[in-house]
Amino acid sequence: MRYATFFKVVTLFIFCALTAQPVLGDVMPKNWQFSKPVRIQNVSKKAVAIPLDQEIYNSAKEDLSDLRVVDQGGAECPYAIVAQSERKTDEKIPLRIIANKMTQTESVITAELNEPLKPFNSLKVIPESNNFARKITVEGSNDNKKWQVIRKGITVYSFAFQTTHTYFEKRTNEIYRGYGFGRYSEENLFMYVPESTFKFVRVTVPHDQDKEPVELKGLEIFKTVKTPAEEESFKGSIIKTEPGADPKSVDTIVDFGAVNTPLSRIEMATRESNFFRRVEIEGSNDMKTWKRAAGSVIFSISVDEEVEKNTTVDLGAAKYRYIKIITFNGDNKPVKFVSVTGYGPKKFLVIIPAAGLQYRLLYGNPAAKAADYDLGNVVRGKAVQTFDAGSLGPELRNEKYEPYKEPRPWTEDKPYILWLAMGIIIVCLLFLGFQVIKKMDAGGK
Repeated sequence: MRYATFFKVVTLFIFCALTAQPVLGDVMPKNWQFSKPVRIQNVSKKAVAIPLDQEIYNSAKEDLSDLRVVDQGGAECPYAIVAQSERKTDEKIPLRIIANKMTQTESVITAELNEPLKPFNSLKVIPESNNFARKITVEGSNDNKKWQVIRKGITVYSFAFQTTHTYFEKRTNEIYRGYGFGRYSEENLFMYVPESTFKFVRVTVPHDQDKEPVELKGLEIFKTVKTPAEEESFKGSIIKTEPGADPKSVDTIVDFGAVNTPLSRIEMATRESNFFRRVEIEGSNDMKTWKRAAGSVIFSISVDEEVEKNTTVDLGAAKYRYIKIITFNGDNKPVKFVSVTGYGPKKFLVIIPAAGLQYRLLYGNPAAKAADYDLGNVVRGKAVQTFDAGSLGPELRNEKYEPYKEPRPWTEDKPYILWLAMGIIIVCLLFLGFQVIKKMDAGGK
């Protein structure tokens, strides 16, 4: 019986030796290639927001999952990554349309607001048709007799490219037949006005020269509360302009200087006017593999001797170093860009520092897994402006950096262990066999 117990213990020991792997913590500074000191002015046990910079986007993982904050002793400090996006709430003001008429010179719609009266600062006109651009006037009154101008000269437009190209041809003196705008439309019917309180609101849309009159279908009025987004801009460098794959297109390649640059939109500057173009946007981090990021239109037209334009394209949540702008010019003169600027949400590293401790941010570990801290739930929904401000110091390279290697079983890392284990098993079997033979001899005698 004791021999069987001895054999089980030896077998268990050998099994553990063969399968055991070293236990390694996730935070090993030698596996992080870069670090930045964290600078905090006031330590008041309050959350501190530290803006991330382009060096981090360039060297950290795309999803920033390799970021770690440690103190001077190497202990982890929980953190959260937050971005202050734009917040807008529109409270619709109840009203009823009491007049909607069209004269030889203008279209006029009048609304009566329900009582008790509330202040408003934005409104939206609802037209019956598309393909127009007009400068309108908004007025207010308390008796529907004496009117006061709230805002004058607001440009509104609504373009449905699938309807007709004639409107744009007259505006820009270009030719768009067969240009293929079937999927695209653009409108700007919402506007902000100085905050006002009136019983009646009137919107006037003048007829534009010999163009088709714009008939209004409705009017909506709001009290808008807007919190602007925390954004940062990235200056792009135009590194190449060349003919595109389509014989009537031009490719403009822009470099933003760092891989995974967060881009929510790009804005293109040009000295030209009176045009509209279909554009496709592609992104890449190596200028080899390109992925479609967006499709839109850009334009510039004259409205009452003033230029109304839109040369901004929304990209959503793109993360690229290089952007390719494919401009489809058709048979028209190519539109040339003089500069391209990218905009993205400003991201902040939020920590709650302890008094007397110094911190640094580690990044640049492709093998690191995302950390899961409770702090993300604690600060969720809070405005960045409510936190104390911090900053990051210059980037430091880890001279002792070692790429992280997945630990292997001892049998692979030290193959002689296998032979040693086999030797122990053979010796145990010989010992047990000797004991059995010895017992059999004793029984025979």
